[in-house]
Amino acid sequence: MTLVILRRYSTPRGPLNLERTPLYLRFTVKGADFKTLDALDQLDDAARPEETIIPAKWLHSETVHLDGVRDGKRFGEWHKTAEYETVECELSQEQLRDNQQWREWCTKQAKVDESVDATRTT
Repeated sequence: MTLVILRRYSTPRGPLNLERTPLYLRFTVKGADFKTLDALDQLDDAARPEETIIPAKWLHSETVHLDGVRDGKRFGEWHKTAEYETVECELSQEQLRDNQQWREWCTKQAKVDESVDATRTT
């Protein structure tokens, strides 16, 4: 699991625990309520009709260590983290809901985006 943060207008939202952290990821919210933030991180995920889709691009990943006390005992945990930033996308909300159109857009973006790290493995 990866703890994922969405950065929208320089404001961090989340974190979410996600299985996958692809280069481009669709986040969802119900209306404008960011307390309902979720992500379509699984290949077969689909947004609900009442959700708005927010496309985002992976910025970076890192690992953090938590050290503390839980139930009277010390603990230490390592967590992988990832941060995403919203991106402009010419696809409509209807098109963003279509997994095939989303994948085609991601492939096209990756080819034209010079900032894409070809060695990225997450």
